[in-house]
Amino acid sequence: MWKIKHRILRMKIKTPPSEELRGTWRNSVRVGAMFGNYNEAMGLLRYRNELNEQVKDKFSKYGDVLTLEHVQITLGKKLCGGFIDITETSIALIDHVMVELYHFLLEFPIVAESNIELSRVREWGGVPTYENKQEAFLKCMEPIKQPNFKKFFAYTGMSEQEARDKYTFKSWFD
Repeated sequence: MWKIKHRILRMKIKTPPSEELRGTWRNSVRVGAMFGNYNEAMGLLRYRNELNEQVKDKFSKYGDVLTLEHVQITLGKKLCGGFIDITETSIALIDHVMVELYHFLLEFPIVAESNIELSRVREWGGVPTYENKQEAFLKCMEPIKQPNFKKFFAYTGMSEQEARDKYTFKSWFD
């Protein structure tokens, strides 16, 4: 039927306006961004773990007696600022990616069903859907508490607004 309508009769395929598609999972840019952000988060974590080993090596000399005031002196400005920066970036990005993946799992089956002629695939089952109402999972999906951005200047040289902008990822619905 599709072939007759669209190839033989040259009927136009109905598509929603681009503004309507922007925030949906029909937007391939959004899907690509989600997977790209996931890969970026994994790369950040690998690099952060390398820095973490350097930090632990420097701290191991002091045991548990190193005060917060001496952290930057012990690590040096570059390592301290870089470690804080990559840690906060990782936390914020992972928080963002978790929410995006969760929304993808919830919403993409609806998009898929609207684009698949289900009568052709009925023998293989339907489109899988996802739902998780476990309290522990829903607790994990709550956004993390924002850090005190005023304190970033001393360690990274960023103003409060610069830090807030850098470590706050916008959703597709903002």
